[in-house]
Amino acid sequence: MSIRRKIASTVAAGFMALGGGVIAAAPAHAASFAFGCQPGYVCIYADSTLNALQNGNIIARFDRYGANNLDNINGNHWVVNNQTGGSNATAVMCYNYWGGNCSGRVVDVQPDGWNTAVVVDLTPINSIWLNRP
Repeated sequence: MSIRRKIASTVAAGFMALGGGVIAAAPAHAASFAFGCQPGYVCIYADSTLNALQNGNIIARFDRYGANNLDNINGNHWVVNNQTGGSNATAVMCYNYWGGNCSGRVVDVQPDGWNTAVVVDLTPINSIWLNRP
């Protein structure tokens, strides 16, 4: 079995085991790419399909702490938090531009250092706030 197929089957198994909404990726402390997302970044994928995630089909990525505005990104998308600061390095969905009303979904790094991939409806989201670890 090729490495790509092994990864795909592992991702699919993780997707099913976690109820279809959250996938754990490689440990953050390893400073590795998670589904094509560079270490230190939060990435948004083309849609919410496993193909978009597995193929690393990234449409936006952010590495600047604080507010990061989104432009014309609507619907369900995978969001991967591959920040390298541990469990305090969260990405918070904000309903207003420039980090206003940040009461949406929090995409965190798991306490054990594993990154998190989450499907988020970005239609009402206008910015993502990256918290400094």
